[in-house]
Order: sequence, then C-alpha cells, then structure tokens
Amino acid sequence: MATIATFIGGLIGALVLTFLAPQIARIAVRFGPPEYVLLGVYGLTMISFVSGKSLTKGLFTGCIGLLISTVGIDPLTSVPRFTFNSLNMLTGFALLPILIGIFAYSQAINGVQTVREKNIIQAKISKIGITLKEFRRVLPHIIKSGFIGTGIGAIPGTGTDIAAFLSYGEAKRSSKYPEEFGKGAIEGVAAPEAGNNACVNGSMIPMFTLGIPGEAATAVILGGLMVLGLQPGPLLFTENPQIIYTVFASTITANVFILILGIYFARYFAKVLYLPKNVILTLIFIFAVLGSYGMRNSLFDVMVTIIAGIVGYVFIIMEYPIPPILLGIILGPIVESNLGRTILISRGDFSIFFTRPISIFFIVIILATIGSSIRKALKERQQEKTL
Repeated sequence: MATIATFIGGLIGALVLTFLAPQIARIAVRFGPPEYVLLGVYGLTMISFVSGKSLTKGLFTGCIGLLISTVGIDPLTSVPRFTFNSLNMLTGFALLPILIGIFAYSQAINGVQTVREKNIIQAKISKIGITLKEFRRVLPHIIKSGFIGTGIGAIPGTGTDIAAFLSYGEAKRSSKYPEEFGKGAIEGVAAPEAGNNACVNGSMIPMFTLGIPGEAATAVILGGLMVLGLQPGPLLFTENPQIIYTVFASTITANVFILILGIYFARYFAKVLYLPKNVILTLIFIFAVLGSYGMRNSLFDVMVTIIAGIVGYVFIIMEYPIPPILLGIILGPIVESNLGRTILISRGDFSIFFTRPISIFFIVIILATIGSSIRKALKERQQEKTL
C-alpha cells in the first residue's frame, strides 16, 4: 500500500510540476508571514485527528511539542531561551533525534517486555498486493493527499513532515472508518506516503520558477544548476528548456521505478520479521543511536534520543498520543517566527489576517476543520450515551 501510494502521489506531484509549475509558483510567491501563521495553525488543528481516543491528552502532548520548539534562540530578539547555559541547546533540539527517540527507541523499550513472545508472523509470505476493493477505498485519499503534498511543497520553508501530517489528518477527518486509524487502517498508510512524496516534487516548483529552494534537497539541486552556469527562474524555461524537461521526465521515471522495485522487493523486506525479536530490538537500539549521532556527529543528539525514547515509552504506557508532540515541534517555530513578523509588519493590527485572500482561505479551512472536530466529538458522545 505504501509503495502504490508513494507512486501515485509522486506521479501527481511530477505532473503538476511539469504542467502547472509557473501557475503554482505565482500563488506560492504571495505567501507572506500572515499566510505562514495560518498554515501553521491549520496544521495544529490536525492534533484533534491524531490524538487517538482522548483529545485532552492529544492537546497536552501537543503543548509539550510547542514548548520543546521554544528552546534555543528567539527568532526575533535573538535572546536565548531555556538553554540553561548549554551551547548545545542554543540551536534548539533537532527534529531527527526526537523523532527517532519517541518512535523507534520507545517502541524498542516497550518491546523488551515481550521479548520472549513468539513472532506474530508465522506463515510464509507468498503474495504481495492489495485487492481492487481496497484500492478503490484509498484512491480518493491518495489523490487528495497528492495535491496537498504538492501544494505544501510549493511553499518555501515547509517540508515533507508537514505534508505527511496534514495528509494523514485530512484522511482521518474524511474517512468513513476513522475508528480504524492507529490500528492499521490502509488510508493511514496511504495518505502520508502520497503526501510526502508529492511534496518532494512540489518543492521543485519555486526552485525552478523563482530560484527559491523549497527545502534542503532542492537547495542542493539549485547549487548544482548554478555550478553548471544555469540560473533558475522564469528565463530558464525559455533559454534551457531541455534541462527543465529532462528533470521533469526523470521525476516521472523515478516514480515508476519506485513502484516496480518496491512491489518486487516487498516480500524480501518483510522477511526481517522472521528474525528473533531480541535480534530486531537490538538492531533498533543500535541504529537509533547511530542515526542520531550520524546527523551532526553529536553525543548530545544521542542523549536527546535516549531521553525522548524514555519519555515516549512513558507516554505509551499511559496511553498518551505521540504524534501531536511532533506536530508541535515542527509547526511551533513556523507559527512563532511568522506571528512576530506579522505583528511588526502590521504594527499590531491583527486585521491583516482578514484582508488577504489566501489568509481568508486558510481561516475558512481552519474553521471548517474545527467544526468537523466538534461534530465528531458530539457524535461520539451521543453514541456513548446510546450504548
């Protein structure tokens, strides 16, 4: 499911990049601080859809993520906050060590308790695929997530994490089976995979059309083009169209190879589950430490991973949802820094949010999402009273 969703989402992003890049770029370039604030707020409303059974617990862990995002130097005043005179904390906490800790490391700690249990999968994996019924069920979510991811990627300074979370939250909001999310719902697998892969192609839109890299990977591509003597921008489409359309064709070809290789090797990748559980857990611990250290060659990041893993394990035991923490960490800096810029630009006049077309569009989406969350909560409460 992940492979198929990645292929379709990436294909949507590649086709939009090929045929609509200039038009999308005209919209993306109009994003200012007010639009980024509302985009971040919209992302935070997804906490209600990734909170599991308890919205209160989800809001609590989401606030923890927001607090973690404030560690470091203030983006506007350059004043250190919550650093405790530590040089390692001046730049704040990197996302990857926390991500590895609260997801991988915490699950490994939790798995130690059941290390003597037998593996769940006993039968031989002989067939890989999904049914036509399952494909029809997830296709609308994949297509929607593909466009969400492409749109998010086209906005400079966002990234695949935001695209994945927004796609997942929207899929759960619009799904006919929201109760299955968190328990292996195929929509929950397909939506973020389609969204984050489409985002990769979407991030090339501002890079090619405006010369503004959408994320770190496109910044590397931008540097490569400049080394070759090419200046990304509108003139690149007329002066060197062969370069542009070669890249566009390669993105489509790459997604085709993802589909072929992903499905073919899936049966072999799945065989890792035949390993004894104690071996799997040991490998998770080792690679978690190596991954967090290898990012910046920092033992501080390793310590962050271990602490985040312990905290994540405590949340798992207490049944507190973990994804809202990541939403807070990812979106907190976007909302905070751009809110400060918005206040400076408008001189404290918050009516600026209601005088810009894109801002109004986001306000409508935010209100609709909040209304959907309220209706969902009331419906669930009514069902509990009926039972």
